Amino acid sequence: MKQLPTVIYLHGLGSSPQSPKARLFAEHFTALGHEVVVPELSLPSLQQLSVRAAVEQIHLVLAEAATRSAVMLIGSSFGGFLAVHALSCLSAPVMRPVRGLVLLAPVLYPRHPREPIITPKMEADWQKAGVFPIAEGATGQYVSVHFRFLQELNEYASREPHVTLPTLIVHGARDEAVPYTHSVEFVEQNALARLVTLQDDHQMMAEPQKLVTLVREFAEGLQPTN
Repeated sequence: MKQLPTVIYLHGLGSSPQSPKARLFAEHFTALGHEVVVPELSLPSLQQLSVRAAVEQIHLVLAEAATRSAVMLIGSSFGGFLAVHALSCLSAPVMRPVRGLVLLAPVLYPRHPREPIITPKMEADWQKAGVFPIAEGATGQYVSVHFRFLQELNEYASREPHVTLPTLIVHGARDEAVPYTHSVEFVEQNALARLVTLQDDHQMMAEPQKLVTLVREFAEGLQPTN
């Protein structure tokens, strides 16, 4: 009997392991018999958020899961950014058990030259004030996130994102937070990635069962492990 891969879900900026989408995937894949891990990535806190700390946490979770089974990684929004960059600097022994990557409305090009998510004005305001308000998903309240987060983000964003394993991207055509065209561009430059478009916004929760079905079918097509 083949062992099902562990599913690791990475939440987005200001979100948490208790978000509706995180719970949706955790419940769906747990019911199918997968082990599901949803780490906290607002480290050490949302106010003092560190991209490096989040990437290190992903590396620890992947290394631990890889001792038991194959792995499928799901990254939502900023979690997609973290997934791509965390995988790009993994050692071969840890990377080997990772069978596939799913990116949901991913942040791939935060400093895109034509459609930036972080505009020059936003960065200038952030640097001047030292903090920038980011909405916390659980409460809807804004939290002042330190400028160091943007400095670390820029370090990673300066590297061209790429994938070396089968990758499914699901993006909403009505996404106003992360341009859908970013995912189109990424797929054009990464032969192992394919894009599925939903008529949805950035949250991609208009048809939750359709979303999880797409991801489940992708998972079923990955290379099995004994």
